[in-house]
Amino acid sequence: MLTLGQNRHVTCLGITLLLTSLSYFLYRTIFSAPTAQPTVKGGNPAVLTALAFLLFALAFLIQRTRIGLIHEACGDNAKALDRMGHDPFFVRKVALVLGNSLILLGGSFLSIV
Repeated sequence: MLTLGQNRHVTCLGITLLLTSLSYFLYRTIFSAPTAQPTVKGGNPAVLTALAFLLFALAFLIQRTRIGLIHEACGDNAKALDRMGHDPFFVRKVALVLGNSLILLGGSFLSIV
């Protein structure tokens, strides 16, 4: 998707729909219990406060640091980023790996809880 020149939004939407349907199908096939649905328990206020601070730190990282500005420039104007001496494909791949790593951590946390 990154190097093939495809439309990212349409491709990601298609992949999301495919994997969501596949996971639901596998869930129904493996567990075969129509009434058993996974539940998420209520959160701890201290954890939610820490997550709020983490959110502000992440917003600062994205909007005010060099790394965040390079990431934003890659999405807005990849040619300008290339002229600055940064490889837009590398920046996109790193962002993709980091984003998917966070999704992996969230999914593994939900499976533990």
